[in-house]
Amino acid sequence: AYYQHMTLSDVGLTRRSVTKILIDCLFSLTPIIGLLLFLPQLILLVLNVNVTIDYGLSDFTKNPLFVFGPSQILTLTTIFLSCTITGIAEEFIFRAFFFEKLKVFISNGIVRVVFISLLFAMGHLYLGLGSTIAAFLIGTLFGLFYFKFRNLYALILAHTLVDFVFLVLYA
Repeated sequence: AYYQHMTLSDVGLTRRSVTKILIDCLFSLTPIIGLLLFLPQLILLVLNVNVTIDYGLSDFTKNPLFVFGPSQILTLTTIFLSCTITGIAEEFIFRAFFFEKLKVFISNGIVRVVFISLLFAMGHLYLGLGSTIAAFLIGTLFGLFYFKFRNLYALILAHTLVDFVFLVLYA
């Protein structure tokens, strides 16, 4: 039935050791995250386009002491906590909750992943077309990972790290 009771273990939140979670993340999502983070540079290299990309670190590189100031540490900590909360919320809602609840309406798991990724991408429209496309691609990769492994911990960690790196390097 549609209104069936769901437990946290139904959506991939089971008791696991921190070591198991980190090993899962390391071996399953590291290549994906690496590809996503360096894809813009790879495309520019392949197309032989000479563009300087500002990673948002120009102030840090001008004065090495700037990196270690209390204000910057507080800012980075705040950004990381915000990314963590966003990662938890978005992965739980989009990857776990919607994926399980839409089973009644969309039985094919791959079609569900694509549909949910479209919803996920629409939530990022305010960031522009490029970010929306990136959100769709990342959402699809994360959705396929969830479909195969039902590991929400790894996705939350990966989502947090992707958001944090993109905010620090590209913002």
